[in-house]
Amino acid sequence: MAENERQWYQLGVEETFKKLDTNNKGLKSHEAKVRLERYGYNELEYKHPNVITRFLRQFHNPLIYILLTASVITGVLTLRGNEMLTDTIVIAGVVILNAGIGFFQESKTEAALEALRRMVVIKSVVLRDGEHKVLPARELVPGDVIFLEGGNKIAADLRLFHTRDARADEAVLTGESLPVEKHIEAIPKSNLPPGDQNCIAFGGTFLTRGAARGIVVATGEHTEFGKIAKLVKETRKTITPLQKKIASFTRSLMIFIFAVGIINFMLGYWFGIDLSYSFLASVSLVVAAIPEMLPMIVTGILALAGAAMVKRNVLVKRLPAVETLGAATVICSDK
Repeated sequence: MAENERQWYQLGVEETFKKLDTNNKGLKSHEAKVRLERYGYNELEYKHPNVITRFLRQFHNPLIYILLTASVITGVLTLRGNEMLTDTIVIAGVVILNAGIGFFQESKTEAALEALRRMVVIKSVVLRDGEHKVLPARELVPGDVIFLEGGNKIAADLRLFHTRDARADEAVLTGESLPVEKHIEAIPKSNLPPGDQNCIAFGGTFLTRGAARGIVVATGEHTEFGKIAKLVKETRKTITPLQKKIASFTRSLMIFIFAVGIINFMLGYWFGIDLSYSFLASVSLVVAAIPEMLPMIVTGILALAGAAMVKRNVLVKRLPAVETLGAATVICSDK
């Protein structure tokens, strides 16, 4: 709906029926099919990253970059006749093991979330072809007439046109802890927040008592929940406190290590040591000083924390989220 147009809660029942080209007998099946093709399924799009992408992003870590660089250096030196094959294998093994643990943990969580999503199949009582039909919520389209009873989860945004002692729990959307009474009268005020739109039943909330009938006015990403999901997708990702500390520590450590390597090379040159031997010794010193086990230790600790939380029925999708939660000192909650 364009910004200069009236919102659904401002329209009367008859205006809403007229705008959606429907009536209190619901849509015909063929019309519902046409609208489904036009508006899409009533569900939020969630793009699952493919296996390769999930695996490659496990390497997105400053220390991992350093380890990969070190493994390349030692590999080149090995090809030139220096005995550094063991170092190359160990460093590469640590990198692969680190990525494997993160990949396994994320894949396990993705599978669990997908299983939960498939288990929770919401169905709605819809008036189609003048008959009551129980359909999956994903097949709802704007213009459908929905019947609700106490305890039902609301599958889409509805403009109510009949209520009987209806109250809805909208805590997940508005933060309001008490059920909100619903009615059918239009509200003339403009720019009302969802919590004040009492003639609208929002998808994702519950009818706690009474009964109601409503016209579907928005589905999928056009619902209030869908708008929130869209904002979340557009939110710029930020790094966690742990990642900030590791990045800062890595920069300081690498500056120090490379400084020591350069000083070692200059001392070798000063004392007349062969340049190739001095360079090899300096590179060996730099590689040896890199804490290649640090990513492994950090990942292991986070994995243990994640496993402990899984036992308490808490799924951790990203391991750094465990540390981020632990860094929280104040949690603000409305009511």
